[in-house]
Amino acid sequence: MSRRIDTGYQPRQGCMGLASLDKEVVGASDDDMESVTSLVVQPKSFDAESVGDDYLTRLIKYIPAEMVTLFLTASNTVPRNWNWQREVSAQWFITAVVFLLTPLYFIKVTRSAGAPLLWQQVLFSTIAFPVWVFAIGGPFRLYQWYSEWQWSAGVLIAFTTVIMGIYKPKIGT
Repeated sequence: MSRRIDTGYQPRQGCMGLASLDKEVVGASDDDMESVTSLVVQPKSFDAESVGDDYLTRLIKYIPAEMVTLFLTASNTVPRNWNWQREVSAQWFITAVVFLLTPLYFIKVTRSAGAPLLWQQVLFSTIAFPVWVFAIGGPFRLYQWYSEWQWSAGVLIAFTTVIMGIYKPKIGT
């Protein structure tokens, strides 16, 4: 699955398909070519109901899974036997670095030749990262107040995820 949200944007029209291949070069008979060309996918036609990714696909693509994985990997290397201040500083540093890398990463992976950059997806994934960090604990778990308010992290991630999934990018943006 591509990380890019499908908005229905098509930079080129039509499809040459396999029918344009020279039979002699391919070495196929007329019957072979007929059976192969019947399998060629025709260009997708769009209507208002079928354009773009469905809700669940958009929802999955907005979750910054790669960045959360990077964060978890890096933050779990911080020694637990340090004093509290060192551990807090290291955890916040890792959180800040991964947060700054998030939009850069999503700009790179959502960029497609001939298609406009999907700024909404970059923005949503960047917003989702600190929400996920809060939900999994991150540096917040080192503060006493977090244990009493951890339930709010679950509520926040649930609402953020559902609301972001509802947004459907406009075609060609």
